[in-house]
Amino acid sequence: MEFSPIALVLLGLLLAGWTFGAAWLALAAARRARQAKAARSTARRLTRMIEDSPAVPMLVKADGKIEAPERIAAWLGLDRMPGFLSELSGEEEGLFAAELAELGEAVRRTQKTASPFRMSLTPIGSSRSLAVRGQLADPVISPTSAALLWWFDFSETQGELTRLRTETMRAQGDFAALVGLIEAAPIPMWFRGPDMKLRLVNSTYVKAVGATDAETVVKKQVELIEKVDGLSASQIAKQARDKDLPVERIVQATVGTQRRTLRVSDLPLGGDGVAGYAIDIEEMEEQGREFRAFREAQRSMLDQLSIGVAQFDGERTLAFSNQPFQR
Repeated sequence: MEFSPIALVLLGLLLAGWTFGAAWLALAAARRARQAKAARSTARRLTRMIEDSPAVPMLVKADGKIEAPERIAAWLGLDRMPGFLSELSGEEEGLFAAELAELGEAVRRTQKTASPFRMSLTPIGSSRSLAVRGQLADPVISPTSAALLWWFDFSETQGELTRLRTETMRAQGDFAALVGLIEAAPIPMWFRGPDMKLRLVNSTYVKAVGATDAETVVKKQVELIEKVDGLSASQIAKQARDKDLPVERIVQATVGTQRRTLRVSDLPLGGDGVAGYAIDIEEMEEQGREFRAFREAQRSMLDQLSIGVAQFDGERTLAFSNQPFQR
């Protein structure tokens, strides 16, 4: 059988077209295979990331069916993941009936109104604390008004919160006891914040400055101690804080309607502020003045004697001698 030149040309073109088409199909198939492989790799990576993430998703459809990994079943103490949300409760495992009912109501509300919710759950017979955050699922995930629930295991966080709550309650109790002790103290006591302004005063302080209550004293910053050498009480307290050393001084102050001698102490409390208190030593000063006056009168009387008189202290050191003795 012989072909004409035109037929041979057409046959060659046909074979060339088939060859090109086959090559194009092979390249397209290889490209789709690479894309499929990359998609499978991405899907496996994303799935692994979800499995290792602290949040585990659960999809709850409109009919109550659920899709979730077995990790949630392990958190709830279940042998396997049930098919419906209502099956997450058991006699000795799963969720408590009341908590499951609350969860179901929240899920139905989210499916109808698209309102998100948050709640905390504790499985039966477990100390594990679970947090659930629910929202309406994207139509790409489920077009049937499904709810997407994210489960978190925050047992460690809950334990830390419990510990911090206990420490806070203990600190509040200690603070209340300290405030009660300060309030009952018979001497004026006060506390200044980091800005050296009065923040807390006791009733004795209020009475000493003649105020009506502690709130008024703090609001008006009524000082008990007057300026000494141009320095106010807050400035001296600031010096104590800056040097981180207690400052004690004896000053005159008006307590009520009387001028009294006070021994004032400022105690720095680090960056929290400065505490202070004042002790009335007027009687001690008065006794000291009376003793000095008595001693001067006694020595003046001994000087009037005609005989010499000498006084020695406990270490046998001459402490006093009258004028006849000196002559």
